[in-house]
Amino acid sequence: MIPAVRNEVGVVQRWFDTQTGGKHLRLVTDNQVTSVEVRHLTVTAAELRDRPDAASLVYDELRPKTTRATSPAPNEILLSFVPVTFPEQVRCGEGSQAGFAIVWMGSCGISPSVGSSTFGDGSTFVVAHELVHALGAVPPCAPHYGRNGHVIDDPRDLLYDGPIRVPASTKELDPGHDDYYQTHRADCPDIADSPAWTS
Repeated sequence: MIPAVRNEVGVVQRWFDTQTGGKHLRLVTDNQVTSVEVRHLTVTAAELRDRPDAASLVYDELRPKTTRATSPAPNEILLSFVPVTFPEQVRCGEGSQAGFAIVWMGSCGISPSVGSSTFGDGSTFVVAHELVHALGAVPPCAPHYGRNGHVIDDPRDLLYDGPIRVPASTKELDPGHDDYYQTHRADCPDIADSPAWTS
């Protein structure tokens, strides 16, 4: 699983590069290899499956084990892959503006793979989607804000939540730059300003 996670994070980083003109998220590395730790939770998959606040339970368990006893720093996002299959297959992952992102492995038929090579393979779409939520998108002041941090205007948008489905390989980071990335608006937060980005 560790090589699969490293591979898919790399695919997502390359996708971010194409969407941002060369920016991607800072990663913790060990000898230039993405650092991946294995943690064993005390809460079981069955317990998580039955809880609407499953993400909070995971956050509570992982937070004290990070380098700080509080939330991650502004340039850090804790990305977790948790093996839980929810009965509702719309629950593929969850992201929090507190700097946490979770991919529910098994839900929505997704799991990281060493064979993933393009954006949309394996869990890459969910990884990117939840990381962007963790950066703070989509703020309620965005012109196309729909609900729960999503937009409703363009099905190509990485954070679109609506009835029209398009292949993940066609997704873009805020097409038109009008809702959450490089909006150049002073009256609404822009994730392009996050210190988590690097060139």
